[in-house]
Amino acid sequence: MLAKLILSLIIIISAGIIGYVLAYRYVERNQELKNLYIAFQLLETEIMYSSSSLPIALKRVGIKSKNPLGKFFTGTYKILDSKQGIGIEEAWSRTVEETISETSLNNEDKDILLDFGFNLGSTDKEHQMKNFQFIYLQLKKRQDNAENLRMKNEKMFKTLGILIGIAIAIVFV
Repeated sequence: MLAKLILSLIIIISAGIIGYVLAYRYVERNQELKNLYIAFQLLETEIMYSSSSLPIALKRVGIKSKNPLGKFFTGTYKILDSKQGIGIEEAWSRTVEETISETSLNNEDKDILLDFGFNLGSTDKEHQMKNFQFIYLQLKKRQDNAENLRMKNEKMFKTLGILIGIAIAIVFV
């Protein structure tokens, strides 16, 4: 009897933890989008107002940004700094493709990042400002969407994990 009780508790706790892990993914994505917005603001400041060269600006922003998001910037800097003759757009694309799996960002978020890299460093300051304004709008939309998904799904996954654990415990006991 005691073994069944302990097994039931283990099942309920394990299923609850799985529910919390799935729910955390929504929280984490929302936070990463906010941090990415801040990182792009830092990059804009470095380029527009500090007049840093793009590779140096990317390095500084990467150092200041939270991981794994900072890797988007430092990775691009490292590729550019390696003097392999790779352009900014390709360096950014490679880094995004390599790093995106370490984040909670989805494919739509990745597409926004890749689009940003398409114009990065290839135009004058006025067009760079437009590129930054565009990514701010896109990230804000994605943040709002992520917040709605978080509010809708976070509680559901947490509750569902515990309820499924209880259901499994009842079936096996």
